[in-house]
Amino acid sequence: MATTVIPIQSTAGAIPVLNEKGEVSMRKVKVHRYVSGKRPEYAPHSSSGEDSDDEFPFEKKNKQNQELIEIATIEQDERDDPRLRRLQNRDYETNTEERVERHRHIHAPEVLITGEEELKEQEKKRKREEEVESSEEEDLDDDEIEKRRLLLRKKQLDAREVELEILDVEEEEKPEPETEESASEYEEYTESEEEIGPRLKPVFVKKRDRITVQERERIELQQQELEVEAKKMAEDRRRDTLKIIEEENKKDLIEKEGLTDPSNAVDSGDENDEAEYESWKLRELKRVKRDRDDRESREKERLEIERYHSLTDEERRAEQRLNPKLVTNKSVKGKYKFLQKYYHRGAFFMDEDDEVFQRDFSQPTLEDHFDKTILPKVMQVKNFGRSGRTKYTHLVDQDTTQFDSPWVQETAQNLKFHANQSGGMKQTFDRPTYVLILRDAPHGLDIVSSSKAVQIDVYYESLCPDSVKFITKQLWPAYQKLSSIISLQLVPYGKASYHRNGDDWIFTCQHGPEECKGNIVQACAIHLHPQTDKNLQFVNCAMSSKYPPNAGQSCAESSELNWSQISDCIDSTEGKDVLHEMGVKTENLQPRLTFVPWIVVNGKTSPEILDAALTDLQGLICKSYAGPEVPPPCT
Repeated sequence: MATTVIPIQSTAGAIPVLNEKGEVSMRKVKVHRYVSGKRPEYAPHSSSGEDSDDEFPFEKKNKQNQELIEIATIEQDERDDPRLRRLQNRDYETNTEERVERHRHIHAPEVLITGEEELKEQEKKRKREEEVESSEEEDLDDDEIEKRRLLLRKKQLDAREVELEILDVEEEEKPEPETEESASEYEEYTESEEEIGPRLKPVFVKKRDRITVQERERIELQQQELEVEAKKMAEDRRRDTLKIIEEENKKDLIEKEGLTDPSNAVDSGDENDEAEYESWKLRELKRVKRDRDDRESREKERLEIERYHSLTDEERRAEQRLNPKLVTNKSVKGKYKFLQKYYHRGAFFMDEDDEVFQRDFSQPTLEDHFDKTILPKVMQVKNFGRSGRTKYTHLVDQDTTQFDSPWVQETAQNLKFHANQSGGMKQTFDRPTYVLILRDAPHGLDIVSSSKAVQIDVYYESLCPDSVKFITKQLWPAYQKLSSIISLQLVPYGKASYHRNGDDWIFTCQHGPEECKGNIVQACAIHLHPQTDKNLQFVNCAMSSKYPPNAGQSCAESSELNWSQISDCIDSTEGKDVLHEMGVKTENLQPRLTFVPWIVVNGKTSPEILDAALTDLQGLICKSYAGPEVPPPCT
């Protein structure tokens, strides 16, 4: 009695079997370990729903095992198919004949079956087999159909393997251009082989590496963007539709009320041509008159400019006095209160009359309405009590020099620095271009006076290097030798300027406020001591010092002048009044002062006189003297 195999119900180490005697015995079996991702041996081959639900998995497994055994038996029988043997024998005979032919004859081109024809033949064969299968499957049950399908599939695989072997042999014998056809055939077979190929083991893929998830997110994002764009387009269409509806409603309303388009209301008739022509003629005449007036005004202005350019300086000054400039937009210049804040009104073109140009912008505003003169002295400063308050109300009567500062100490280093770097401190003299400055002045040295003394007027500045050089090197030595024939006038003002601020005079000097201080000191000394010997000695001492504005007291003592009187004059308004008189004298010079020092000899000046005075004042005085007794230095 043959051994009967009982269906396997588990994966234990031994299973019961019936031997030849009909007894049940235990047989050892190989235990298959379960591997994650790999189909166990007892699991069904297919997950299709062809099996009935009432069958257990182990029964299905048993059926599968039996089917595989039967298929293997059929495969062995099919391999003995006479058709397959004939095909193999034919290929062998063909190869033998071809090998013999190769030794006998020279190969010539041979037309083989094209890839397309071969594909058509295979397709027809496959259809015939499917028709046979379909006709046979109608009479078979499900189990037999499944067996039949597996058997046919196995046959196809075997046939393909044989064909592949044949094709491999043919590829070795065929020329290279035919490799593409075999490759295409191989691709067709491999495509169908994938259907029954082994399944790959599942491999875990990290979330960040899952291309499908990233692709899904990207698609969702694109979908959201498309939805937003669609909503926007729908809103735009809705807005455009509302506009169209509104325009249609307006048109309907206009048609109902009998209104027409204003562009259609233009009267193209000829009944108004005469009136239109008259109005056009009037406009054209006004335009012609306006253009003619503009041309005449421009021509008149050009002729006036040419006439004015042809006048001499005396004629221009006389014309300006006779025809003063008329200013119609001149604003009222008010007076500022004590500590009143200044607001700059800006600069404007004054070619047209306007009320805003005539306003008084000096009126007080906000806290400036209060009278700050009644405040205590300590509170009479700007921004009192704030971190940005100022120390002084103004600098007119304040000496801000810090005498204890190392910067103003009379050290060798400071004196060298001021002499080399400070403006106006270098003892250099550049001869001015007198041709343009004194073109109206008389030329030559025709300054001989019939009187006994030579009148010399010197206009200078206390901090001017050229003035210092002239007074100390030319004027003082010449006066010591020729004092008997010299009548001297000293005017310490130079190129300064002044303006009135209430009852006070404000001066602006060429070399700064310290020069104004030195000018006032020397002006007071000259005013209080008119003797030429005394005041010239004082001026020479001050100009010879290191810093003339601070040398007043020492020079007054050396010149035997009353310093207390001079100091009172400096601290009071008398000193400013005296300096103002010096300024008036300087401004009345003809020709006007353009260089410091400015020397006038016997009421005349010229480039030659200035050059001679700056280089040899003593010789100039001797040439200008016409008295009876010639002093020894002039002989």
